[in-house]
Amino acid sequence: MKTILVGINAKYIHPNLAIRYLYAYTKDSHDVDFLELTIKESITEIINRIYELQPTLVGFSDYICNI
Repeated sequence: MKTILVGINAKYIHPNLAIRYLYAYTKDSHDVDFLELTIKESITEIINRIYELQPTLVGFSDYICNI
């Protein structure tokens, strides 16, 4: 099962540590990758980038306190 962890950030200078920690913890035992995006990217772009990776499972996390 291929898993993609998606982090939605306000900017790239504010990385999503939750996604990075989960990836580091699971990468040796699972087929997992992470994808970081910003709120400036369109929904269509986000969906296309996820679809290109052909995941079985997608997990989302956001790093925006006022979303």
